[in-house]
Amino acid sequence: MEPPGYILDFDGTLTDIEKETEFFQKNYPIIFFQRLGMNPEEKIKEFEEIKQDLIKSSKGFILGGFDVLPISADPYIWVQGASQEFLRKHNHQLEDETKFMIDLYSETISKKPKEAIPFREGNERTKKFLNRLLDSGKVAIVTNSKAEKINNGLNELGERYAKEIIVCGDAKKLFIDKDFSEIHYSIKVLGSNREALLRRKNYFKILKNLQNQGFLPSKTEVIGNIYELDLSLPHYLGYGVIQIENGYSKEYERIFLQERFVKNYDELEKLIFK
Repeated sequence: MEPPGYILDFDGTLTDIEKETEFFQKNYPIIFFQRLGMNPEEKIKEFEEIKQDLIKSSKGFILGGFDVLPISADPYIWVQGASQEFLRKHNHQLEDETKFMIDLYSETISKKPKEAIPFREGNERTKKFLNRLLDSGKVAIVTNSKAEKINNGLNELGERYAKEIIVCGDAKKLFIDKDFSEIHYSIKVLGSNREALLRRKNYFKILKNLQNQGFLPSKTEVIGNIYELDLSLPHYLGYGVIQIENGYSKEYERIFLQERFVKNYDELEKLIFK
C-alpha cells in the first residue's frame, strides 16, 4: 500500500512571503524604469499609486497573452502587475512584453544578495511541520523557483529535509499552452469572475512524473498559497488541495475552499492529520 503523498509549493507556502520579497519589491521598480530609460526617482510615486490601486482589483496578471492568476496574488506578482499597468496607462508598447517581463524578473532576482530563507513561522516550526509529513508519507516540493534555492533552504533546516524531500524546480506554473489538449482549458472559480486556466503543461508533466513515483491523486494532498497557480490544476486532476494564507489571499478563495483554506501550520496539521 502506497503511503500518503504531500506536494508543497515553496514561496509563500513554506516561506514568509513578505520578508522574502522585501528586496524584490524595492528593487524591481528601479530596474523596470532603468530598462525603459526613465528616472526611477521621478516615477516611483506613480508606480506605488498604481500598485495600491491593484490590491483589491479583479484584474489578472498577463503572461504570454494569458490571464494566469490574480494581479495581486502575492508580492512578486503584485509588483510585476503594477509594471504592466504602468505600460498600459502610458500606452508604452514593447516588441515582446513577455520576454521583457521574464528578463526583468530574472535580473531582479539575480541581484538579490544570498541570505537565509525566511521560513513561515520560523525554522523550528517549519521543521516540526515537515517532520510530521515525512514521518507519515512522501514529500515533494514543486516550485517556480530554482531547485538550487530550495535545496539550499532545505539544507539550512537540516540533512533530513535535503535528503528525503523531492525537489522539482522551474515548474513554470505560470505558463499556459493553449494547444495542450490533454487537459480541459479552464474551470470557473466559484464566487469570483475568474476562470482558472488549466493548461499549465510543464506543471502537468511534473505531476504526472510524481504519480509514477507514488504521489497518486487519490492519496496526495497538494498544498499551496495561490489557488489558480498552485491548486487549480491538481484540483481538476483529483488531488486533495489545501490553500494556506499568504497575506494576499482572496475572500472568494476562502469561501470556495471552505475548511480547505487554512491560516497557519496548526490549522494545516489539524486538517491533514485529523
